[in-house]
Amino acid sequence: MDKVGTKKDVAPGGRASPAPSSKQAMPRQAPAAAPASATPAAPVAPTAPANAPAAQTGVRPRFPYGWLVIVEGPGTGDWYPLERGVSHIGSGAGQTVRLEHGDDAVHAEGHAVLNYDEAHHRFVLSCPEGARLRVNGVQSDAPTGLRDGDVITVGGTALRLVALCSQNFHWSKDLQRS
Repeated sequence: MDKVGTKKDVAPGGRASPAPSSKQAMPRQAPAAAPASATPAAPVAPTAPANAPAAQTGVRPRFPYGWLVIVEGPGTGDWYPLERGVSHIGSGAGQTVRLEHGDDAVHAEGHAVLNYDEAHHRFVLSCPEGARLRVNGVQSDAPTGLRDGDVITVGGTALRLVALCSQNFHWSKDLQRS
């Protein structure tokens, strides 16, 4: 008991704190921050601080053409940026879209290849012979043109294409070289 007649509790760190009386509101504490190791790492590290002009950072901006988002299977919620050119999909090191979430049906090297066709402003998906691949639930053996929202199934993993570039919008080649 202290001089006022309230009981004191011992707070972490050995300091005494008075117990709240009926007239005092219990102070609210902010929830403890999760340890840094509990936060999942982003699939790609940022190249510049958010909203920083490229001229000030000295880093050439990246140009996203779209994203693949895992919508079903191991790794649901992970996403992968697609940039200009060819993106290799597989579970091994060196793959642009590395599906290393435990789906044993995904080949390590080049299970599928996704290319942005700049002449026609669309994504084209192909796979090597023997690789199992479905587009919107249909088996695909030949190169297939994709549209925004199409779902590619590789093994037991379904990836949804979120296309930024298309007939309606695409990056200027002059802009990309600056």
